[in-house]
Amino acid sequence: MDDNRVRDPFLIDVRNDLVPMVRPVEANEQNILMGEYMMPSIVENRSSIIYPPYGHDNFQLKSDVINLFSNNLPLYGRIDENPYYHISRFNKYCGNFKYYGINEKALRMRLFLHTLKDKAREWLDSLSAKVNRLKYKISNFQQSELENFQKLL
Repeated sequence: MDDNRVRDPFLIDVRNDLVPMVRPVEANEQNILMGEYMMPSIVENRSSIIYPPYGHDNFQLKSDVINLFSNNLPLYGRIDENPYYHISRFNKYCGNFKYYGINEKALRMRLFLHTLKDKAREWLDSLSAKVNRLKYKISNFQQSELENFQKLL
């Protein structure tokens, strides 16, 4: 082998012949900037609900209040259940719990989650996956070469 040749990291030496290495290229790999290789993609598995703050940093819901809502106001998502009646009862229960300086909307949003059971809870959890999928599609949107932006206007 000639010592004057520079070894290319993408080439391998097979019987003293240099053969180019072939590796599969991902579909969008040509369009990725170098800096994007350094940032790992973050997959969030959070709820689709964005809760407002309580208004006080140290406030926490007591487990007996959570259990009261969970045990007395369950919504299972069955056909024979009326979701409007459930929300009406939920609002009446919430009217009994007033905390000075606490955001009522934040309190209700956190408590409502604990009233959902079985299919109703599965439905809520499925919304998170749908929201995350839509966020991913929006954040990774790319215009194809055949699409002309001027034609859309």
